[in-house]
Amino acid sequence: MAYTTKTLLDGKRHLIIALFGEATDATGENAVVKVDRSAILGPDGVNPPTYLAIEEVWGTVGGFEAVHLEWTEAGGIEPIAFLSGDSYHDWSDAPLHPSSAPGVVGDGDIIVSTYDSVGGVGVAIAGDTYYIKLKIRKK
Repeated sequence: MAYTTKTLLDGKRHLIIALFGEATDATGENAVVKVDRSAILGPDGVNPPTYLAIEEVWGTVGGFEAVHLEWTEAGGIEPIAFLSGDSYHDWSDAPLHPSSAPGVVGDGDIIVSTYDSVGGVGVAIAGDTYYIKLKIRKK
């Protein structure tokens, strides 16, 4: 599978990320970190943000049953959105963020898992694709 993560904007307060995936075989993604909070500069320009808050998500999923967008947090993962077909979510008025304590190392990363109804999580069929764009507020 060909996966790409591209930063479209990395400003003082906002981050816009594009995620692309195209299955070339039966290999999907299972809890793959796409946005590593600790690798991003926060609003102070020096330290990582205390947490990331998702304001908007655009998604186009073709072939996969769904793409799961999730947070890492202490003890596991927390769902953000399950995307299929064409999707748009706007949380600008109350951005989503992980429920765990802000600033905990390893928490607040954004991960992706692909889902196919035949094989389950982490499985794909050649030709399955996704495109996801995230608008993230740095806190």
